[in-house]
Amino acid sequence: MTSEITSLELSLAKDIVPDYFGGSKDLLDFVTKADQFMELLKKPDPNCVFNELLFHNIIAKIKGDARDLLRNSS
Repeated sequence: MTSEITSLELSLAKDIVPDYFGGSKDLLDFVTKADQFMELLKKPDPNCVFNELLFHNIIAKIKGDARDLLRNSS
């Protein structure tokens, strides 16, 4: 049995994290689901490239005004 994650599993897991368009009402749900996503799939090695890819998948779920705010603060 392999511990590698298939593309189908990753695709299904990505659906855990909702798109976030801003607003305090949805922020807690977004953060909670993003944390669940990371805990489900992250690798133990903190320098693992896969962990960075997971993080960028979460960031890609931030949309609209929330995305613009994130870009402007960098």
